[in-house]
Amino acid sequence: MVIPQGPPYNNSTVDFLIEEECRMKKWKSKLFPVITLAVCLGLAACGGGAESEGSSDDQEDYEETENSAPESFEGMVKDPDITAVYDMYWGTWIGEDDSELIVGLNGSGEDRFEWYDEDDNLMASGYIQLVPEYEADYFYNEHDGWAHHVWRDEDGALHIDSFGVFTKKPLGRDVSESDCEELAGVWFLDGEADAASVIEIEKDGSWSLSERPDGDGDPAEVDSGILQVNERGDDQYFAVSEQFDDVFYPITLAEPGAMYWGYTNKYYERSE
Repeated sequence: MVIPQGPPYNNSTVDFLIEEECRMKKWKSKLFPVITLAVCLGLAACGGGAESEGSSDDQEDYEETENSAPESFEGMVKDPDITAVYDMYWGTWIGEDDSELIVGLNGSGEDRFEWYDEDDNLMASGYIQLVPEYEADYFYNEHDGWAHHVWRDEDGALHIDSFGVFTKKPLGRDVSESDCEELAGVWFLDGEADAASVIEIEKDGSWSLSERPDGDGDPAEVDSGILQVNERGDDQYFAVSEQFDDVFYPITLAEPGAMYWGYTNKYYERSE
């Protein structure tokens, strides 16, 4: 079962996103000479008379087919060095036919997706991968071996070939005053006053996460947002980021004054 949850936004996550952006820039720089060459060939064909004009049309059709992203294709091979930015897709999505798409971590800590119909029957499952050839992400369905093009529109809806259109399901309900009484305070990683990570939760449900650079110095804020109640379980909450899109941290209260934060279940104790 895939658990819909977001990554803790820390230095390792930042490094990953920077590496991903750099990889895309490098790939685009390699693609540019190819596109330039194709354009030059097309211009040369246009200057060759009536017969060349026909060849130019054929060349343009070929270029459009070669460089556009297909809606689906068979047999995509999983490459651990080329991955999608999963935090664009994390969470639970509801289809126009009331189907449910869940993107998150499975029990082994792997990024996965599962798609269920309205009767809770599993329709598809697999992984999401960037295909550099098309500069596009694809949902690979391990049930039939087909990869399906995915993209998000300006309203944030998720479009997946053959699956349909999905909208993001809200994580949970707003916290109440009684919820905030249990959570308000300053929380230290492993209960240590000089901890590398500190979380502050206010009585209105707002929160901030701070970290010490290299574990030393004064804590610096790295994220902040608002709390929501996870209605799937007792004493469970979401810390939803207001600084970063589609980032949230699951919270579980272990006992009064103790909680687990993030999908890695880091342990924090509240200062009295």
